[in-house]
This record gives sequence, C-alpha cells and structure tokens, in this order.
Amino acid sequence: MSIKWTLGFLFACMTAFAAEEQAKTETPTVPAPITKLALFKNGLGTVIREAIPAPGPFLIKDPMTPIHGTLWFIPSDGLSIRTVKHTVREPNLHPFQDLTASYEGRAVQLTLSSSSGAPTEIIGRVIRPFADKAKKQRDAGDAQSPERFLTLSLNSGEIISIDTGRIISIRALKINQKLEVEKEALLITPKAKITGPLAVCYLTKGAAWAPSYRLELGKDSRMRLSMSTVIMNELEDLNNVEVNLISGYPNIKFENVTSPMASDMTMAEFLGQLTGGGSMASPIPERVISYKLFASDVEMTAPAAGATLPSSGESEDIHHRNIGKISVKKGERLYLPLESAESTYERIVEWTINDRRDNWGRPINFSSMKEYNGELWDAVSFRNPFKSPIITAPIEITDGGKFLGQTTIGWTNPEQKNILRITKAMTVTGQVTENEIAKTSLKEGKASSSLAKSEPRETVRIGSDNYWKQEIEGVLALKNYRKTNAKAVIKLQFSGDLISAEGNPSKQLVPQGYNSVNPRNELTWETVVKADQELKIRYRYSVLVRY
Repeated sequence: MSIKWTLGFLFACMTAFAAEEQAKTETPTVPAPITKLALFKNGLGTVIREAIPAPGPFLIKDPMTPIHGTLWFIPSDGLSIRTVKHTVREPNLHPFQDLTASYEGRAVQLTLSSSSGAPTEIIGRVIRPFADKAKKQRDAGDAQSPERFLTLSLNSGEIISIDTGRIISIRALKINQKLEVEKEALLITPKAKITGPLAVCYLTKGAAWAPSYRLELGKDSRMRLSMSTVIMNELEDLNNVEVNLISGYPNIKFENVTSPMASDMTMAEFLGQLTGGGSMASPIPERVISYKLFASDVEMTAPAAGATLPSSGESEDIHHRNIGKISVKKGERLYLPLESAESTYERIVEWTINDRRDNWGRPINFSSMKEYNGELWDAVSFRNPFKSPIITAPIEITDGGKFLGQTTIGWTNPEQKNILRITKAMTVTGQVTENEIAKTSLKEGKASSSLAKSEPRETVRIGSDNYWKQEIEGVLALKNYRKTNAKAVIKLQFSGDLISAEGNPSKQLVPQGYNSVNPRNELTWETVVKADQELKIRYRYSVLVRY
C-alpha cells in the first residue's frame, strides 16, 4: 500500500511539474480592452484597443470584426501578425441545451421513459462521439439548438446513445461549469521590443448614438435649445472608455465587407462579401473613417515610421464631439444630456406652393383645392445658438412645458437660420388663383372695348414639338383671422419666365426642372398680414405649353 501511494505521489508530482513547464512555454495572452471609441449614428464606430506588449510573441484574444481595409496596428514597424487557434475555457451558458458538454467525463444516472409506462434507469459515463466535429460545432455556436442524443460508456464496456427526448431526469455529483472552446486569436511577434502600448485601430459595427433636440419657446421671443443622446452598445462591455460622437457625410466604400483578419473569417465568406455588394456601397450620411481622433493621443516610443501623424486641423465638414469617458455594459443603453443654449426666435406662417405644371407646361390635375393651394404651416424661425453644428435628428417643440409638435431638424451650421414647422396653420388661410391673359387689339381708330379683337396665341416650335406661349396672371390671397399680426414667408414655384411680381420677392431657379422645356423658378416673399385683414399679391409669368 505504501509503495502504491508513493508511486502515485511521484506520478502526481511529475504531472504537476510537466504542466508547470508547459505553462512556462505557452505564449502569454495580453488583454487589449477598448480604451477609445468614436461613434457614428448608424451603428459604426472607430475602435482603439490598447495592449501592453509582453516580451517576445504574445496573443491578443479579444474578438474583433473589423471592416475590410480599416485594421491598423500602431506602431506597426517590425510587427508580424497572424491568426492562430487556441483553446480557452468559457462559462457554460447553455447547460441544458448541450447535455454532452455539461456532463462530459462525468458519471450520471439517467431516468428514462419507456413504452411500457414504467421508467427505467441507466448508469454510465458521458462521452462525446466524433469529438472534433462536435467541438467545432460548439465553437461555431451550434450548441444553441438542443442536441438529439446523449452517449454513455457503460461499465460493461458498451457504448449507448440515448434519445434526449426520453430523459426524465439526470443525477450527477457535478456539472461542468466551464467548457473548453477553440477560438482564433491574433499572434503578435515583434522584431524589437515595444516600450509603449500597442494600439489596434479599426472600424466596426455594434455601437451607435441617437441624438435628439428640444426647443422650448418662451415669452418675449426667448427660447432654449437642448441636445441629448442615447448611446446603444451591442459591441462589448465598455469600461471607462473615452468616447467621441461624430457626424458628417463621408463615404465608406466597404461597409458591408468584413476584414480577412476577423475571427473565423473564411476566404469564401470574404470573397462573397467583396463581390456581393460591399464594394458597391454608396456614401452614407453621418459616417466617417477617422483614426487620427485617438491614435495620435497614444504615447509611444516606437519608431517614427509607425506613429500617427499630427492632425491637419482641417475637419470643418466632419464634426467630433468629445463626451469624456463612459462605462456601459453590452446590451445596455445610456442617456446623456449634451448641451443647452438660449437665444431668440420668431413665429411665422410658412406657405409653400408647389409648381402646378408638368415638364411640358401643361396644368397638373390636382385631387383637391387644398393640394392646389399648397400648405400653410405655423412655424418657428431661429439661428443655431450652439458653437457646433446642429445635426440631423428629431426635435420636440414645447411652449411653457406644453407639447406643440415634433419634426426633424436638418444640419444647421452655427449662426445659420432654420425654419421648423410646428403644426398646420388654421387661423391663417391662403388661396391661389391663376388665369391666362388674352392679348387683344383694336380695330381702326375705335376706342370701344366692344370692338376689341383677341389675337391668336403665339406658337413656338422646339424640336418636333409645337408649343403655345401663354401669359399667366396669378393672385396670392392671405387671410389672417388672428387678433395679432402674422409674419408670412411665402414660397411659390412656377414654370416659365417671370414678367412681374408685387412685393419685390427674391427669385431663384429650382434644380428639379432640368428636364422641363420651361425654367423652374421659386419666388420667396417675406411679408406681414395684419390682424383680421386680407393681403393680396399679384404676379405674372409666361409659359410654353405643348399641344
């Protein structure tokens, strides 16, 4: 007995010594947590991970899914980087979906249902047939679906596979709390010692920010504009991470193509994404690739060839908002107030009248007079009071705490004016009337209008088409039912050439009319309609009408 005990002790010591020596020779694993993150509104983010290099080769096990062409290592000079497989132990998150993994190697007593009605019991040790294949399936995430069979090795030496649907209960002393999973990691082999942190920079999906604005209207034309955001994190746990919020209109060519260096990426998947539309992506609002935001802040004593160049400072069209450091777990959302400023506003009535003619100058048949007369909106006009641009986002409008309306505010530069529609105007109405003016001539020396004779319309030929040239007179009638004066901004679009207009409106061409035989114009009036009164504005233009 003493000899057996001694041999067993020596064997245990030798095993422990061998394991210790093996541990000494294993490649060390270095954590590379996210330290800085620049978020876009549409679910993309530029990520900066920082790792403190170990002497010699080391592994970075943190999973990464970079977008193709955006993965960079700083400093990169003298680095050899490749993907390798390694085994890790992870918590058993689905113990009853993968019974084999949960009880593998353990003795169990199963209670099984039978056709006779009386349950039966069986005792054995759980084994995994086709271990390599099953392991790969578990690594790929197939353990989410329940397995069909559980395999036991009996004391008799027999191996039996049991349909898991027959299992009533399982008795065992322990359950496997952790499972061995084979995963990919990055093996970093530096040629020279890196004295500072190694930064891993890339663009990826999984986090976004959703901004919102609130406009509070007050007395004496005073207003307060506030901005907040909700940060959504489905990337990973963020602990004390410096965050920037970015807005602009950049071009991300390979948004839908994952980097070949991403974990478990295959050549077939990469080539399929590359040819399946990833390279055809169009410019996407509110996104930008910008590594200079953070990488230049990483202090490194590496060779200058691997360091990031200083910022050019020319980024007026891409706005970066630093909100400091935040902590938010994966799957959580974080609400943050960002800024607030007070200024002045002006209440107006905005009347927009769309063009009422098609590309050939012919009148459009509208379904209703409301559609023909255009829309009148109670609106508010103000200048951006922030030092930063207002970006495209929802905005809520209140007055004394009372909700008035919600709309979308577009990109507005500092000090630039914006007009927001609040609600349909009910106390100010508008009507448009247009009629053709018939040209007349008088017979020899007779002044009586009864002798007037209408001249035929002028005919114009363009290409193979014939057009009548008509002269149109229009009247805009605004009626104010309020007890106070109403400032109105009127925008009238029409096809043709302007002859005259009362009220000295501004005039500009509308780009939508590039395929019309007539130029498309827009007239804008800013005027005041007095309380309980009606204002009429007359205008004239000529138009070519195909017949």
